[in-house]
Amino acid sequence: QVNLFVGEKFVLTMQERKIDWDEPVRKRIREGGTRIRSLGANYLSFALLDSIVDNYYPVIDQYSERLDTLEEEIIDSPAQDEISRIHEIRNELLALRRGLFPLKEVTRILSREEILPITDETRLFYRDCFDHVSQLVATIETDREIARGLIDLCLSSLSNRMNEVMKVLTIIATIFIPLGFIA
Repeated sequence: QVNLFVGEKFVLTMQERKIDWDEPVRKRIREGGTRIRSLGANYLSFALLDSIVDNYYPVIDQYSERLDTLEEEIIDSPAQDEISRIHEIRNELLALRRGLFPLKEVTRILSREEILPITDETRLFYRDCFDHVSQLVATIETDREIARGLIDLCLSSLSNRMNEVMKVLTIIATIFIPLGFIA
């Protein structure tokens, strides 16, 4: 959790744990000659918020890769434990979505409403940030749908395997029941 307080000439951030989510922004500040120095505190607040949003991309990409790997495993040889792994991923994606929804609302408000000290020039950047958050939420929803489809795929593959076993057992029973009756 990160808190941002923005004034005309200051930005104050607080966070629960030490995480280097703001290192790209610090680097841009150190370099000089960037928009962060020329556009002031309201652009700095955007840059910090954008850095938070950008840090979600690799996390969500990892979930997409995990789902792709699970899909290949399910197609190759479905197993019951894969369903619990898929449920775990779906729950983690739900937690990510819950974390992103407030951020989506904040960026929507900052991009559309007249809030001081945010200038009209910086508001355009917040619109871009809002689009990125919306894209992340849509990606999470897509991954959750993929996970739901993987559960269905796994269950139908397990059912098909059980049907094959039942077919073999039925054939064996068809052969041996009459012999047992004759004997």
